[in-house]
Amino acid sequence: MQSRATGGTTVPEPAAGVAPAVARVGPRVVRRTLLQALVLVAAAFVAGYASNALRPTLEWGGSDPLLLKHGIDGLSAEEAALYQGDPTALYLDVRPAEEYARERIQGAISFAADDFTSGYDGVRDFLGPEVKLIAYGDDTLPAVRAAEFLKERGHTAWVLEGGWQAWKKAQLPTESGAAPVGDAP
Repeated sequence: MQSRATGGTTVPEPAAGVAPAVARVGPRVVRRTLLQALVLVAAAFVAGYASNALRPTLEWGGSDPLLLKHGIDGLSAEEAALYQGDPTALYLDVRPAEEYARERIQGAISFAADDFTSGYDGVRDFLGPEVKLIAYGDDTLPAVRAAEFLKERGHTAWVLEGGWQAWKKAQLPTESGAAPVGDAP
């Protein structure tokens, strides 16, 4: 193989029989490679967007990863509904107060995620060791945090899997309006 000098560096000459286009990468090859990369990125973006658009319509078949990660037990809406009317069960709505007043699980009390301590101070005298607490919200994480908060204080606490939306979808009992005075269990 021969070499040639170009601006202070030595560039090897292509071997005999090698096409010049293979030996030297020209602007057309660079443009084509960039275009291919752009097409691949665009295809990946479209596939990701389509996947995310379809995700809310897919049925969830297992435990929420947040529950598993935090070691909190979950209850399906149907399982949680079995505790309706049970004097040893209490539903805790961790959504903002406005949403709680608009509509909530029948018999639930507000346990707003922005201030668990105040919510706990309002109910702790009613929470004996036999009381089962079921936290729910629009999102899983605030309910998981509420359950962790309560477990740290020695209570039995679960999270409603699928939260408020799962309860509504199952068409289980709800109520609305301001909470009655003395809204403690």
